[in-house]
Amino acid sequence: MTVGERIKEARKKAKMTQNELAQKMGIPFQSISQWERDLRKPKYETLARIATALGCNISDLTGAPFTEGDTFWDGHLKVTDVDLGDSGDCEVGFKFDTTGLSLEQLKSSLELIFKMQEETGVVIKDAKGIPFKDSCEIKRLFDLVAEQEKAKTSVED
Repeated sequence: MTVGERIKEARKKAKMTQNELAQKMGIPFQSISQWERDLRKPKYETLARIATALGCNISDLTGAPFTEGDTFWDGHLKVTDVDLGDSGDCEVGFKFDTTGLSLEQLKSSLELIFKMQEETGVVIKDAKGIPFKDSCEIKRLFDLVAEQEKAKTSVED
């Protein structure tokens, strides 16, 4: 479901017309129409205003289970931004601080990040804006874990 479809669904659930929502937000009703038809996409800040006007959560409109500033794993993973991609899909930027993580925790964290991405359909990006699946930094972390596991196995043999 696109963001536009979610806006329309939330507006209808709130029993509002496009015009009523536009008046409540102080914007032209054409903006609402364009968003709902995915002709234009609202900025994240505008989505927050739409959510407030409709009495719903911003995650209801983005489809992402995250909002900016959310933290996970005792602060090691922080949501830095939530935005809409060109296709209308939700993109989430994370800052991943590996300081103090054991290799096992690092491996588990990386696996959970990829699982989150698969389950939510959200494009998760690193601090440089590169999707995790293409990130050299994330690949380096996976290689580090693999090397350590290989070294651990060699010592045990």
